[in-house]
Amino acid sequence: MRFLHKRKGGNNMKGKLFKRTLAAATSVLMLTGGVSGLPFAGIFEHAAITASAVQDTITYIDANGTSQTCQTYTTVANSTTAWSDGWYVVSSSTDIADRISVSGTVNLILCDGVQLTCGKGITVEGENSLNIFAQSTNEDTMGKLIANAESASYCAGIGGGDYGSGGEITISGGTVTATGGNYGAGIGGGSSGAGGTIELGWTNATDSIHASSYGGTVIIAAGKVFTDGKLTFDSSTSSETLSALSDAALTPAGAQSVTVTASAHGTVTAPAKAFADETVTLTVTHEAGYVLKSLTVKDADDNVIAVENNQFTMPSNDVTITAEFGNINIIAAENGTITAKIGETAQFTVDVTGSGYTYQWQCYNATTKKWVKSGMAGNTTATLSVDVTASRNGQKYRCFVTDAYGASAYSNAATLKVKTTITTQPNGINTEIGTAAKFTVTATGAGLTYQWQYNKGDGWKTSNATGSKTNTLTINTAAAYNGYKYRCVITDANGVKTYSSVATLKVKTAITGQPASLTKPIGEAAQFTVTATGVGLTYQWQYNKGDGWKTSNASGSTTATLTINTAAGYNGYNYRCVITNANGAKTYSSAATLKVKTTITTQPNGINTAIGTTAKFTVAATGAGLTYQWQYNSGSEWKNSGAAGAATDTLTINAKATYNGWQYRCIVTGENGSVTSSAATLTVS
Repeated sequence: MRFLHKRKGGNNMKGKLFKRTLAAATSVLMLTGGVSGLPFAGIFEHAAITASAVQDTITYIDANGTSQTCQTYTTVANSTTAWSDGWYVVSSSTDIADRISVSGTVNLILCDGVQLTCGKGITVEGENSLNIFAQSTNEDTMGKLIANAESASYCAGIGGGDYGSGGEITISGGTVTATGGNYGAGIGGGSSGAGGTIELGWTNATDSIHASSYGGTVIIAAGKVFTDGKLTFDSSTSSETLSALSDAALTPAGAQSVTVTASAHGTVTAPAKAFADETVTLTVTHEAGYVLKSLTVKDADDNVIAVENNQFTMPSNDVTITAEFGNINIIAAENGTITAKIGETAQFTVDVTGSGYTYQWQCYNATTKKWVKSGMAGNTTATLSVDVTASRNGQKYRCFVTDAYGASAYSNAATLKVKTTITTQPNGINTEIGTAAKFTVTATGAGLTYQWQYNKGDGWKTSNATGSKTNTLTINTAAAYNGYKYRCVITDANGVKTYSSVATLKVKTAITGQPASLTKPIGEAAQFTVTATGVGLTYQWQYNKGDGWKTSNASGSTTATLTINTAAGYNGYNYRCVITNANGAKTYSSAATLKVKTTITTQPNGINTAIGTTAKFTVAATGAGLTYQWQYNSGSEWKNSGAAGAATDTLTINAKATYNGWQYRCIVTGENGSVTSSAATLTVS
């Protein structure tokens, strides 16, 4: 209710301005006029009435906040000034010039959005009564009644006529403004008239009235409780007690406080108080180009209260409403860009979410130079999902957002930049001098260019080798390039550089001459040689006599040529060379075998002996695994001897005349071959 109490020609009576929107019955009053102890002059319009039969059903909210219906009523027009028992409906804005008189019990319904203006007020006297109802709880839309008795001499705005006493007036809804004439109350008695009975029964938490401002008897309706901020009063409280409150403002007891905190660029309006379980309606306004980005209602225990369709249900304790107004921004857009790889999904999200918002994403068409609706997934949600392709590099996106209160704004524009992705890094290469070493990188992105670089230990430099501006660099391997490092700098259409990993060129040892196996007689030098190309080569020869490789200490064992003094015990030894280059890489030569050659060191000598004596032929040889076979030649061919010692190094012959002139020789066989001694002649005399 809205109350402003004034006295025409006398002292001001204190009043207060209150506004409220409720689910329960609601009214807004402004009362002026009256002298001390006299009724108010009221603003309630004076209306003529046109009677009618049963009409369309009309809804209204009763004194308890419950929706009711009315089917039989009279539609208020501007030509009738007498209202009698029954229901009256103001369905369209109406002006009534003359003062209206009420007889019996009159129930008046103010339809939403209309105003009844009573140019000389409304007379309600004695036992007569006027009950006023509204259709809604929204102060912005509920019907209005203006009753102005300033031109009606000493009449109340609503109540007693000139010098008349006020009747019973109950306001359960509507915005009511009442102004009395000279010495007349806003609501109550006329000048010098009794105030009648004024019943306090509204439930609007933020409405209040000064009890002493009324003329006549002030009572509190049954079941209602009011407070002056210190004490509470109900229907048992006497009229004298209420009148004695003087300037104390009475409000319904039990209301909780509503505090609103809003950022710049908009406002949120809410009632200052509300009852538990009451529906509180919020009014939101914003500056052009701004929207309500967030609206949070929390109770005194920091619990979040749900807001739906601009309304919430009041809890049993105080609430705080926090609102943020602002521009629309795209989240995670660094410097206005979102970077993603080809094949990924780039997500553009605006920083407003919740109920009541609508979204429409747009993309910029560079050809038409116009913004058009995006067809990507989520184009009507807070998050747009864009499949990243090379062709979408540089594409701009923005979102048109409308909040629940009709305010719309464009977000900032964000640009999609396609990030270069290296899918295959260049690998290190270990190759031989003279071969082509190829370093390759593969990448995805938009408008890619390539530039290879090398580093020989003194910093990165631009390569001019074959393919240095492509994804494959070719190097003709030389010993000097051993340890060089290579990388590729990939630049995309956005000017962003991406560096590949580093790959190293290692010059591999190449054995150009393997050591050869040797067969040497005992005492002769056996030389094994290896030839190789590479960088910083060192050598280490090894031998294996059948029980694993061991380091050799023979002459030249750390050079390219190993020299072995052949001995019978070395027969079958294997030799190889381990070559280590500057990179620490070891290369093994093939194995070469030393074979000790069978050698006759003492030839058998000819013998001249007599018949019947013993002749012995002896041979001496060196070698491994030697066996002997003596032969004789009696003049036609060599035949194996069966004489004593024929399979040893000494052959024994019993001389006979027939053996005269026979020749003898020995075939010595070793592991590495056979050798035949020279022939020796037996002379028998």
